[in-house]
Amino acid sequence: MTIIRSDEKLVCNLFLNKKGFVQYCTETQHHRGDQPDEDTWSFTYNNDGQLIKMVRSEGFETTTMKYHEGNIVETLVVSNEDNSHKNLSTIFYTSNKVTTPIVNKGCIMLFDTTLGIDMDEMKYAYYAGLLGKAIKNLPVKCVDDEGNVENYSWKLNSTGYPTQMKSEHGSYSFIW
Repeated sequence: MTIIRSDEKLVCNLFLNKKGFVQYCTETQHHRGDQPDEDTWSFTYNNDGQLIKMVRSEGFETTTMKYHEGNIVETLVVSNEDNSHKNLSTIFYTSNKVTTPIVNKGCIMLFDTTLGIDMDEMKYAYYAGLLGKAIKNLPVKCVDDEGNVENYSWKLNSTGYPTQMKSEHGSYSFIW
């Protein structure tokens, strides 16, 4: 997988498991005029084909995802250097306004934005279907361990596919 940005080129060598999901990745970042940087990623999945663990050399981080009934309900980021806790997020699929979970008909996974997962450029591998199966429902709230709360509102089209997600920090539009 090659990602080209205005000032850099990222080359990701993706190694797949038996189910066709990325198990390991070596990433080389080519910056204009600089020596290439290299990072590695490894991924672990549950029996349902959902991502449960991501280890990355950048920042020496391990991110684990806890599931309940097909949804990520908690993410934890830990530094591998000193085993220190970095970030714990709890994800909710119902609220006072949304009393029934919204089916994730479009398989939307906004890792950084709604799930507390620092995925960076690996999100493109997810878009290609290479990072496991999506959560069952769309998240409506994320609370981190410092008490920060982010609420999400979803607009669906007549067939149940999300066309927009809004939060306090911006919005995303989806066209099907």
